[in-house]
Amino acid sequence: MEYLNFLDTIKLPFELPILIHPVTVHFAIALPIIILILEIVNLFIKRPYLNIITSSFLFFVIFIFTAAFFAGKADGSHAFSLLSPEGQEELKLHKTIGMYLVYATVFLFLLKLLSMAIKKDAAQAVYMVALLVFIGVTLKQGKDGGELVYEYGANVEAISKMDDKIMELEDKIDELETKLKECSSTKEETQQSEAQEVNSQQDKTETVKEQESNATLTLQPKNIDQNATTDNNTTH
Repeated sequence: MEYLNFLDTIKLPFELPILIHPVTVHFAIALPIIILILEIVNLFIKRPYLNIITSSFLFFVIFIFTAAFFAGKADGSHAFSLLSPEGQEELKLHKTIGMYLVYATVFLFLLKLLSMAIKKDAAQAVYMVALLVFIGVTLKQGKDGGELVYEYGANVEAISKMDDKIMELEDKIDELETKLKECSSTKEETQQSEAQEVNSQQDKTETVKEQESNATLTLQPKNIDQNATTDNNTTH
């Protein structure tokens, strides 16, 4: 099935400008409907020149759908990174269906030539059914493309600017969180330092008290000895 992706592997020798896709899509949607109307008219009046007109339009449709595909590919590559994961999946599917529609235009053109060559009602009926199915898928593809723009914001400048602002705000939030963490760590270090100072002061105070207590105990025996000596002298 890889050969079906042949069109997607083609690289254009030039770069397409952005937002050409909507212009080509309008033609891609309108032309098949015009061809259908001409075919319905031709069922009643049966004019050979209408077959030539519709087949010429179908040949032109091949180029229109090819241009729409490559223009959409250019727009999609520009919008892909700005879309949500759901939007990216929708864009991938949209591109795949667009590629298959290009192949379908070639098939439809060959089917028209075959119906003109055979000139049988059955061949004409098969061609008409194929044309109706092709138009239905094209309209669905147009609806999905509109959803990419209006629901997911593909290639909408306002959405792109909003995304840029959101990214800037997220960067600022990250910076503030980093600063908050730094402030918290600094506060913890300050509290630890203060606690160490308090503990150091308490240790010094306890040391001084112990020294005073030891000094008091050292002086008490001397006082007792002096008192005893005084009493002995008085007795004698």
